[in-house]
Amino acid sequence: MRQRRRPRPQLDSSVPLALTSLLDITAIVLICVLRFLVSTPLALPVAGVALPVATTGQPVTDATTIAITADHLIVNDRAVARIERGQVATSAKRDGADGYFITPLHAALVEAAAASRRLKHGFDGAVLIVADRNVPFRLLSEVLYTAGQAEFGRFEFAVVNTR
Repeated sequence: MRQRRRPRPQLDSSVPLALTSLLDITAIVLICVLRFLVSTPLALPVAGVALPVATTGQPVTDATTIAITADHLIVNDRAVARIERGQVATSAKRDGADGYFITPLHAALVEAAAASRRLKHGFDGAVLIVADRNVPFRLLSEVLYTAGQAEFGRFEFAVVNTR
């Protein structure tokens, strides 16, 4: 009982190759790569900022960013107030030197909140604070107070995770 070998089918060059499955695989790989790139840590474009260190934490979410550098307050990559010797200029504060309300920061945050309401499915009030570990507590308090007055109530701090 010998088995007969079947002749191999010859490829007909006149029949086009079916690329549907290859396109499906390519689309799936592309989606996986995009999800990986979106889930990677946030790239913070603030130079000269030494972030504090933390051993636990959650991944950074997409939020309005306030960067506190040695020279400026920056909201979403736009400088809004000048910092000198760890303080915002008195002219930029609503209530003078002892006030906590920073007027140009408030205006920029109100604008960012309005843009967030237009672009997203709701405003969640999240703000990401990127500050040098040596920022004075008074300056940080002024920034948090002003952000709270602009309806931002959820504060996240960027840190270096050592885990």
